[in-house]
Amino acid sequence: MLSARSSSGGNYFHEVCQASSLALLMRAEQWMDQPNPSILTTRNYNGEQCTHILVKNKDIYAQEMMNIVL
Repeated sequence: MLSARSSSGGNYFHEVCQASSLALLMRAEQWMDQPNPSILTTRNYNGEQCTHILVKNKDIYAQEMMNIVL
């Protein structure tokens, strides 16, 4: 579920970061029992990782979300 791709080539984390949803990001933490960097380093069709999307949004939760995905 977390690694399924959307029509833009992004996965769950791309969508969550685009929506700037800290709540959805924290919900994903409970599904991941071990680190899975391949999901977090996946690039969408624009060549962006979820971290790139976070930086572009510059949302109030961006720093906290960055700490979670890193």
